[in-house]
Amino acid sequence: MNKATTITAMAIAVFAATQSAQAEITTGWMQTEGGQYQFLEPSNWASGTVNGVFSSDLTFGASQTILFSDDWTGTLAVEATIGQKVLFWGSEGAKTVFVNGDLVLTPAAMNADFVFGDSKNSTRTLNFDLCGADRHVAISGYKWVFNNRISNGGLVFDGKGTFTFRSSGGSSGAVTLENGATLATSFTSDDNGKDFTGDNAVTRAASLTLKRGTYYSNLSNVDAEENIPGLLTVDGCDGGNGHMMLKCSSKYDILTFGGLARVNGGVLVIAADNLGADLGPSVQRVLFTTAPAAVEGIVPGVIIGTTSYASNVTGSSYDHTFAAYDAVRGLVPLAASEYVNSIPADSTTANLRVAAGTTMEITEAATVKSLFLEGGANLTADTVITGTVPVTVTSGQVMMQYNAKKSPVLGTPLEFGSATGYFYYGYGKNSFIKNSIGGSGGLVFTQPMSTSSAQGGQMRIETKTMGENTYTGDTYINGTVVVGDVDFFPCGSRTGDVYVNGKLLFHNRTINGLYGSGTVTTAYSSSKNMTIGDNDADGDFTGDITFATVNKIGTGTQRFGGTATVTTLNANAGSVILDGALSGAANVAAGATIGGGGTIATTLTFADGANLAVKVEDGVATYLDVTGAISGGSVTVNADVTGGKWREPQCVLKSEAYINASFVAGTGISSLRLEANGTELWAVPKTKAPTVISLH
Repeated sequence: MNKATTITAMAIAVFAATQSAQAEITTGWMQTEGGQYQFLEPSNWASGTVNGVFSSDLTFGASQTILFSDDWTGTLAVEATIGQKVLFWGSEGAKTVFVNGDLVLTPAAMNADFVFGDSKNSTRTLNFDLCGADRHVAISGYKWVFNNRISNGGLVFDGKGTFTFRSSGGSSGAVTLENGATLATSFTSDDNGKDFTGDNAVTRAASLTLKRGTYYSNLSNVDAEENIPGLLTVDGCDGGNGHMMLKCSSKYDILTFGGLARVNGGVLVIAADNLGADLGPSVQRVLFTTAPAAVEGIVPGVIIGTTSYASNVTGSSYDHTFAAYDAVRGLVPLAASEYVNSIPADSTTANLRVAAGTTMEITEAATVKSLFLEGGANLTADTVITGTVPVTVTSGQVMMQYNAKKSPVLGTPLEFGSATGYFYYGYGKNSFIKNSIGGSGGLVFTQPMSTSSAQGGQMRIETKTMGENTYTGDTYINGTVVVGDVDFFPCGSRTGDVYVNGKLLFHNRTINGLYGSGTVTTAYSSSKNMTIGDNDADGDFTGDITFATVNKIGTGTQRFGGTATVTTLNANAGSVILDGALSGAANVAAGATIGGGGTIATTLTFADGANLAVKVEDGVATYLDVTGAISGGSVTVNADVTGGKWREPQCVLKSEAYINASFVAGTGISSLRLEANGTELWAVPKTKAPTVISLH
């Protein structure tokens, strides 16, 4: 073979190998070997297109440094297997990534750091500009590191992953942590000797919202002050608690927020070794520029201590305790000395503790600041407070601990006055309420304490001997609650809606409005029912429902946006908006309304005088898609038009079988007609003088 032939053969072999690699990885970054590469070099990308995609077909088998020679506008989707460290740096000076979409940080596997920017060398700074929008980040894995700054927009992290603001890294915008996402902060040994206090304090974010998210500060190299000047908002809408995990080793950390807000029954749980102690090594402080409101000296909705650390509540013998607030020391755990194990005869300022494995009987009406039913590792009996006379808990804070075999039991009536009643109980073992609840501030049920048998525990409210419940206000269920044959939730003369972001099991009872995104199902039997909408309440529930029958009463509007495994949905009054999926049949009574863009698996039956609601937004109409027959009527069809004009006829009701009903054009509709062999109802928008047309 001559020299020219040899060179040609080599070129063909190289081209074939490149083509083979491109065949395997066709969506983005091509390089798999270790080394230094240019991000903006087209030859490093499949098809020569720089698109920010690091495909799940890609494996970083060796360390890479990827340099930005200029600013870049785009977004990143990192789904590769990360076997070795990957560094994203600016080149010859700070560079900026202008993020114009959502980010995906979900590696197939992650065994090393994936680092954006450099905290040691300003010439390698890589900043992120979010182009004035809130960017969603799908995240998994725990080695995502941001060394530099993120600006001009907010970040919403969603998923069981961790991203770290290292050294002075942080965001000028709001940060939201959803569905298990974690924000970590840290300093490295390269930061030793630097000052991160006072004027040099680090701003981590403009504000922080925890929706079942975690803020984790693990500082081991410097004394630091970290600021989040806006609100710390703890939102229970995802059915969990917001968590903080604070460790300092031989250093101290002062974390300052602008204020504290708790919404949707949100509860903040803090694990810390020396929270609020005298400032020194291994001490953490959580401060608020605007002090959180306290009731009887206790901050509602804040629990200190978790099983994450072996000994995490300084001055307290309990795994969890309530929190006070001090202007200098910040959030401070209630110590063991601040609890009593009996009610003083002449005092209403006691934090009452029922000793583990004992029964305390209340024989005279009593008032305490807080109530704590203690658990323990080796209990041989339940921890019980019992009696027929009420105990008033002025702060509203009730803690119920347990062990693997024994339970806490509330057997005496509780009164909360105007305070919100918080019930903190654990996973792994059931807790019990066996008497009535009174007050006007509503209730929160949450499970901030976990065990190795997580998710197994329930709050059970089921005794038929319970006294009459009189509490009013909204009820937030962010754990698991079982309610048997008792009238527990507000209805009738009692006001207040039910927000289920955890799991509720109950049956054969009436509630006002239903909100949330959790699960509502029957307790014990699939043949049970639920009546909803008393007191003319509205509701908006996007979770899952399982009942034999759901009856909608009252003049309000109840929306269902999730999966309703229900044999029969009866819209007896008011409006039902079905934007999810109904597994059974729907019946609409005279004067009642049904609408939405969901599906009905069997039949839809209208009484004479029923209504169909059509939502038209920017010219697009919703319609119910019914698998079975649609029958009955006469039905008035009304259109609610928002946004852009509605100009063209559209389908407003569809059956996979047939439609045998009478319809009357109502608000916003000029005329109606059947199409598709009588399986679709179409509406013509009203553009001129009103016209009423009956169709049968």
